[in-house]
Amino acid sequence: MKSILEELHNGAVYPAELICPSDPEYRPVNKEIAEEIDYFMEKMSEEDGKRFDKLDELFNRSSYMHATASFVYGFRLATLMMIEVYNGKSQITRNEE
Repeated sequence: MKSILEELHNGAVYPAELICPSDPEYRPVNKEIAEEIDYFMEKMSEEDGKRFDKLDELFNRSSYMHATASFVYGFRLATLMMIEVYNGKSQITRNEE
């Protein structure tokens, strides 16, 4: 079995594609979003529909950028926590020095 680092390096690990929220409201909310998009697409002119598609793409790109930043931040935070645990520091509150 290859290590997780080897799998990541070889492109076999896709965190952004594999993460799916476990919140039970996730799928119903996304279904409702799709229904609302369909509703508005039916009501709009072709030109407005194209602009709406562009807006949707911009939202998706922005969301992806935010998710990437959150992943990186979380990874760094977890790594710093592991370094602290490994180094045996006993500080567990903000005010202890």
